[in-house]
Amino acid sequence: MTRAREFLRDLLTAAVQVRAASTFAVATLVTAVVCVPLTVRAVDAREDAPAAAEDADTAIVLNGLGRLDRARLQGPADISFHVEGIGAVAFRLVSEAGDVVLSGEDRFGPDFDLVTDVNGAGQPLDTTTLADGAYTLFATITVDGGAVEQRQAMFIVDNGA
Repeated sequence: MTRAREFLRDLLTAAVQVRAASTFAVATLVTAVVCVPLTVRAVDAREDAPAAAEDADTAIVLNGLGRLDRARLQGPADISFHVEGIGAVAFRLVSEAGDVVLSGEDRFGPDFDLVTDVNGAGQPLDTTTLADGAYTLFATITVDGGAVEQRQAMFIVDNGA
């Protein structure tokens, strides 16, 4: 009990208050010196980084409404990639076993479709022709300047077959 009283008495004395205030000031200064430059570098790096594959404006989309990535598909599915300034998109659909089940290239944008008819018009993918399970769609994008970019989206086919 005596130690508790001594601690409380010391806590209220000016010497302890000065030490506490100086310790707080040093801790604040060190935090500012360390954190501010790291935060500035992180923000600069984020602004300079190339667009991520998951950016909404460059994502592989399903039925023109939302992202294909992590979607659960049944029946027909319109799968496309929409962006201006692209020369062509080559698609490769790979099963979870690693088998390429579909591949093709669309050279007619800005809507580049996984499945096209003989005239180049987009068609839905008939998922009933695929075994139920996980698939990864790889898109190799050739930009008009000749640069090549990659995108991918994983989805599940679940037709109950």
